[in-house]
Amino acid sequence: MSQLHTDHLRAHVARVGEGCVAVGDPEGVFLGAEDGEFFQELVGFRLAGMSSAILAALRFQSHGLPGVPYARESLASYLTRPPRAPLSGPFAAPAGRVGALMPRAYESMPDFLRGLRAGRDVPSIVLDPGQIQLAFDFRTHNPSALEVLKQGAGPLRVYALRTVDGHVLVGRSRTLGGRQSHRFVALADAFQFTPHGRLRLPDIMLSASWIGLWSDVTEENTRLATAQWTPFLARDANPEIVLGMPSAATVGAASAEQPVVPASRFPAAKG
Repeated sequence: MSQLHTDHLRAHVARVGEGCVAVGDPEGVFLGAEDGEFFQELVGFRLAGMSSAILAALRFQSHGLPGVPYARESLASYLTRPPRAPLSGPFAAPAGRVGALMPRAYESMPDFLRGLRAGRDVPSIVLDPGQIQLAFDFRTHNPSALEVLKQGAGPLRVYALRTVDGHVLVGRSRTLGGRQSHRFVALADAFQFTPHGRLRLPDIMLSASWIGLWSDVTEENTRLATAQWTPFLARDANPEIVLGMPSAATVGAASAEQPVVPASRFPAAKG
């Protein structure tokens, strides 16, 4: 990932860490062209075999909900069941794949997004969601355009998890430990525990196959057993930022708090 792309991502992590609840200028941060029915949005991906994230613009159908800017389906649902791609044009892709537009390595994200809105031709790629380990967008919180489905998915629960590459994370999810049909699991209010401290992350979509193990820690015990349970020991965790940023980005991260032993590790057994 080029320095320009890293700067854009680092600025986003800083916004989230500072508790921002909205992006002041979506056109400068994540929004590409729109035509009323569809709009383009910047999304980050971590692919198998790649040490850093890829930034690219996807094409989302607008749900046009009052009071919800650029409402769309969740990124986890989009990648689990990719929408039918157009037959032609830059977003064309085979069934089950996703067409995307890619910035050049020397191009800043605001310049890339301005080019999209101006109709400039940019490189296009085809992504295989099955090879994506992690995805994230550049909003502070991912939108949920379908409130009925959102409410029917069940309550958010707090989980600790470890990726197969050794990253230790904690966050809130509806789908982890529940329905097995979800290829991607949404993790909100996410934190990463590293040997350098605890880092606040944006909402992230994790491939279920990239999650090595997880534990339900209940709503009350959000600080985890990072000093007591071997899989979640912060001192032994992968220090690299899970988004594909170098570990130096953890400078200034909060020190790991004293953990609380989770009350339950088996949510599937609950009534």
